[in-house]
Amino acid sequence: APLETYGSHLPRTPSGRVELATQYGMHSLGAGMSECFSHLYDHPIYERFSAGEGPYGVGDSLPVTPGVRVVGSMAKHLGVVQDGSAAASRRRLVQLLLNWRHTVLSGEGQRSWVYTFHTHLFDLMDGEPEPTEPSDRQRDATHGQRFRGDLEELASTVDEFSDWDGFMGARSSTGSLVEWTTSADLAEPGEDNPASYEPYPYLPVPAMLARSHMVCSASSHGVWMAGFERCEAGWSWGGESGGYQCADGQTPEWLGVIIPDEEGCKPIPNAGTFGWPIDSMNPGEDGYPLHADYECWSGLFVPKSGLLVETDERSLLPSFCMNG
Repeated sequence: APLETYGSHLPRTPSGRVELATQYGMHSLGAGMSECFSHLYDHPIYERFSAGEGPYGVGDSLPVTPGVRVVGSMAKHLGVVQDGSAAASRRRLVQLLLNWRHTVLSGEGQRSWVYTFHTHLFDLMDGEPEPTEPSDRQRDATHGQRFRGDLEELASTVDEFSDWDGFMGARSSTGSLVEWTTSADLAEPGEDNPASYEPYPYLPVPAMLARSHMVCSASSHGVWMAGFERCEAGWSWGGESGGYQCADGQTPEWLGVIIPDEEGCKPIPNAGTFGWPIDSMNPGEDGYPLHADYECWSGLFVPKSGLLVETDERSLLPSFCMNG
């Protein structure tokens, strides 16, 4: 089969990668060209861009198809611990969909949205990582790792969204919310270059989900809800408690995303909640206690853009999400 995309972080220079990809007839570059962005924001760039634009600037260049790191791995990459868990990868996909929905509802026009993820063949061994063994989610090219289940979990999430014809009032022009495709069939990068690190090129409220794991989702009473657990210090794997845990030993905090089919009062528990409209451009100023200002006769008023919420011990939202 012909080589289509070059995704490695070697050679170290962008121009070196372009030269190597061109030498072997490849038509695009991959995740290695966008990893520094992920270090800053804990998600990849969500659109194709040209390697000749933004901070790379390697002239008349190839398009870049950015993506997330190896699914299932918690190893350092380029000196930085990177959360490759399936739960974090699912959350990053939801962040993209929140931004896509906003552009559709606001009529901003077409953008070259893309979400890719990767693995190594040696990471597809059968079985599951040992919950108490940190090394089971580190890189091991000699013996291989057991990340097949993580990859299948994320692929199942993509399959689930591919059955939707839109996302809560925002309809897809193709009839499918997400579609599997090859890099050769993707749209060319748009005129707006999303590769610059500043200013941040996406909605700031969904960016607040950084360092979180998606733990549940539910649809009820005209809303779609997803729940997330966030660790400010990042996540680790293994040790006495086993599995994923906050790297600093703290308890994760719970956040939720609530997206309505139509704006209005929804029968959702509102006690102990504080939130932000998804389309707020000033989250530092626009947050408010939902159980006070947005309380309505049936529970919670949800604006068309949706809400991101934080909760305290009084909130019933976590169990509402987990139990559907």
